[in-house]
Formats: sequence, structure tokens, C-alpha cells
Amino acid sequence: MERFVGRQNIEHYSAMLKITTNRGQRRVLEKLLLEAQAKLKKDEEDHQKNLSTNQTEPLRKAASKTVASLGDKKDHA
Repeated sequence: MERFVGRQNIEHYSAMLKITTNRGQRRVLEKLLLEAQAKLKKDEEDHQKNLSTNQTEPLRKAASKTVASLGDKKDHA
């Protein structure tokens, strides 16, 4: 949800910059645009990290169970 809002903010600030001629307003919009772009970049990176962690976690759990079961079989042999 945050990424969606961030993209919408960037679109809005960009559109406003195209029509705003007042220097003070342009400076504020440019600052807001840069901040929104930086935040979206961080949010995207965090999202990608979470995706890769969530995708590999089931594999780690399965591997741990396999190793544990092999150890159990070894003890019984």
C-alpha cells in the first residue's frame, strides 16, 4: 500500500511541477518529489528483501527437517 501511495505522490508532484510557475512552490514540489522518490526506492528495496526472505524460508525449514530426520535414522541404525 505504501508503494502505491508513493507512486501516486510522485505522479502528482511531477504533474504539479509541469504547471506551477511560482519559484517558491516549485522548490517545495521539487523537495517533495525528491523525498517521495527516495522513500519509494527504499520501500521497493525493503519489499524485494522481504520477498526473497519469504521465498527461501520454507526451503530452509524443509532442509532443517530433512537433516534432522537423517540424524534420527542414523541414530536408530
